[in-house]
Order: sequence, then C-alpha cells, then structure tokens
Amino acid sequence: MRILHLDSGRDWRGGQQQLLYLLDYLGESGRATAAVCRAGSPLPDRLLAEGIPFHPWLAAGEGPARSIARLEKAVAAFRPDLIHCHDARSILPGLWVGRRRRKIVIAHRRVDFPVGRLAVLLKYRPLDAVIAVSQRIKDILSAAGLSAAKTFVVPDGIDLARFASVADPGRARARLGIPGTAFHVGSAGSLVDHKGHIYLLEAAARLIPAFPDLYFSIAGEGPLRRLLERRISELGLGKRFRLPGFTADMPAYFHSLDVYAHPSKLEGLGSAVIEAMACGRPVVAAASGGIPEIVLGHGILVPPQDPEALAGGLETLLRSPQDRASLAAHSLERAREFEYHATNSVLSAIYERLTAG
Repeated sequence: MRILHLDSGRDWRGGQQQLLYLLDYLGESGRATAAVCRAGSPLPDRLLAEGIPFHPWLAAGEGPARSIARLEKAVAAFRPDLIHCHDARSILPGLWVGRRRRKIVIAHRRVDFPVGRLAVLLKYRPLDAVIAVSQRIKDILSAAGLSAAKTFVVPDGIDLARFASVADPGRARARLGIPGTAFHVGSAGSLVDHKGHIYLLEAAARLIPAFPDLYFSIAGEGPLRRLLERRISELGLGKRFRLPGFTADMPAYFHSLDVYAHPSKLEGLGSAVIEAMACGRPVVAAASGGIPEIVLGHGILVPPQDPEALAGGLETLLRSPQDRASLAAHSLERAREFEYHATNSVLSAIYERLTAG
C-alpha cells in the first residue's frame, strides 16, 4: 500500500507531530509513504532528518494553479493508493487531484471548531472517510450533516517512552528561573485565544497571594504573547509567571511541573494533556472539546472559561500531596492507552479496509 500525506501547516504544532508519529509507524510497518508539505515550514526539515521522502508545495507567492500543478506532479511521481489530508486546507486540493486520478481520499480533523453545512457538503461528504481524534469532533460533524458511518474516531498518540523516561527537572527549572523547591504549575500550547491561557493568568492571580512559593509557566509561542505579557504585568505576576516561548525539550519541561493545567476553551483532543500525564503529572483541565475523553476519572475537570473554578481545582492539589500522588499514578496509567503504535495500528486498519473496498 502506498500512502501520500498532505499537510499545509506553516508551524510545528500537534498535527505535525502526529503526522511524524504516523510516518514513523508506517515506515516500521513496511508501508510506502511520502508527504506533500508547505515549503519553508518546519516539517520538511524534520522529514529530511528522518529520511522520509517529501514534495514541497504552497511556496510563498504561489497561486492556486501552481499549487495544484505541484500536487498533481507529486501524485504522478509517487502513485499512491490513498491520499491522506491532515488539515482542513489540504482537503480541497487533495480531493481535486485525488478524484481526477481515481484515488481514495481521506482527511483528519483535530479541532472542535464549529463546522458549517456548506463545509460539510464541499469538503467532508466527498471524502471516503474522516478521521476524528475524539468523539466530540465526530458528534460536531454529524450534527452538521456528515454521515456517522463515514467518521472514525482515532485519538492522537504519543511516544510514551520519550515522555515517561525520567528527565532532569532541576535543569528545566533553572532555565525558567524557578527555584527547585517551588511549586510549579505549567501549561503547554500555542499562544492563541482558544487555548484559554488568559484564564490561567486569572487563576494564578487568585492563588499566588496565598502561596509564596507558587510559580506558573506556559511553554509555547504565538500571536497572543504581547497580550499575555501585558496581562501578567497588570496582575502583578511578573516575578511568578514565565512565558519561555517554544520549548524543544518538552519531556524535561513536563517533569519540572508539580501540576499540569490545561485551560482551553476549544480542544479537539488535547495531546499536551496526554504528554503531561505520560510524565506522571496530575492534571487540572477545562472540560471542553475532547478533553473529558482523556481526563475523566484520571484528573480534575473544571468548567471552561472559569478562572475561579480553575483556581479551585489547582488549590485542591496545592493543599493535598496525597491527591497529587494519587492523580499522578492515574495519569501515567491512562497515558499508556495512547501510545502511538497502538493508536496508529487502528488507523492502519482503516487504510486496509478502505483500499480493500
């Protein structure tokens, strides 16, 4: 089986990491794979380092006709049995070229943003299958008119060995300027509105006056950095709240935490939550999108967009070492279910079913 993967992302985010896990898994399984990805994005460098073949497209200044021509050329050269679109922007080009060449075309959906009926009609119904990373996303697509029989729920996976291995939390804390004896609450994700980081700032302002050794941080970069920095200053949190930007060694970051907080307003699944759990971190998370499907029974869920409730969940763990230890054990147990070989074996079986059909 030959599978061509399309990704139009400009940045390195969770979707690109998931694609790399999938390509590694398929390569180990003896499948022929190649990727078509945005020229100038971080993904081509990662693929080059892994020895995975790829075709650049969507270069700066490239118009739709040129992009389609590049994709046509990649499909003609690779001759895939199946085209897998990994984000919404790659679906229409993938369908256009795939249908002309009579290929099976499927797409991933990793976000729980609302979907209009027109988008379902033009993008999702023509696909042979849609991979939703949570039941919540499948329900959203179904409500917008997509047949439930066409949607398969396959959660994102993680490299459990990478995150569960013991890292040096002291070095990570030193880079952040956080004392080794302090209580460290952290979060991870792009600094964008739907990640809800502003609510973590507001929760921190409620807790820090009562806990002199409490520090916060958010590992990630994005367009809301200046807004968050301004709000940190307004709340007087400058000495206790860190924004370290893009963090290459995420396992070390997670291991430096006492508690992981995830305040997203919208979240397809929440792979950062799984990564933190794989590091044995107790989790307090907003009950939005697919997050409850991960956390329920294995962490503390609070209402989204509610800094007071978020502060309350964090305070529970601040005051109770026993609760932290119990949730840490539950976290690691739950994370084992998301090892990327296991999740991608389910996706591989879907490939087999579609090509056999």
